[in-house]
Amino acid sequence: YSGPGTGNGFLYSVAPNITPILISTTSKTYDGTTTAALAAGNYATTGAIDGDTVVLNNPATGSYVDKHVGAGKNVSATVSIASASNGAVNVYGYGLASATASGNIGTISQRAITVSSNTGQGKTYGDDDPLAAKIAYSVTTGALAGGDALTGNMGRAVGEIVGSYSFTQGTTAVSDGNGGGNYTLTFDGATNKFAISARTPTASIANQTKVYGADDPSIAGIAVTLGNLVNRTVVDINGTNTSI
Repeated sequence: YSGPGTGNGFLYSVAPNITPILISTTSKTYDGTTTAALAAGNYATTGAIDGDTVVLNNPATGSYVDKHVGAGKNVSATVSIASASNGAVNVYGYGLASATASGNIGTISQRAITVSSNTGQGKTYGDDDPLAAKIAYSVTTGALAGGDALTGNMGRAVGEIVGSYSFTQGTTAVSDGNGGGNYTLTFDGATNKFAISARTPTASIANQTKVYGADDPSIAGIAVTLGNLVNRTVVDINGTNTSI
């Protein structure tokens, strides 16, 4: 005989096989792995005879069938027989019908994260918005698991005058191999807003001259060159509205 246990005991003339199974429940929050935490209470067997008790080695971890969120997920673990007994007497000769214990006992729940726009996003009045790909955002509460990543682009509230505008989630999502379903994503676009700052116009005046003794040129006759303006901007110069 080659098997667990030594000393006096029962040795069957038959070679009964037991089937290891996993029972009860195990759960975790999505972490990007298939690792399942197991306890002694998750292990059971069927197929013992004559009132025998068969104990497995009860490894502390097993594997979910995949890493994604779900309930009633299959969990499995590799096992061996640690001992078999009938009361205080050892029993020898039991085998395993399978070295894998399994059961649909697993639950993986969604991971919570908050995504926020980074500081310093904005433009000067009249300029085009930065390319969507250049608007930065990051996870500010929680963390992405494994090799998961944020994808897509934010948007922002409509408006082109000077002021602050909340970001919108736009197409921002998580790439996790499960359509983002492994996460509950909260988008915070109001903490760091998109800022449109005032534009600084420029004005230059060409050299003005007069003949000694003559009156100064009239204001209307002074040539002013305006710069750094946006179409339809109105600028007041010495009481005269000039628009371009």
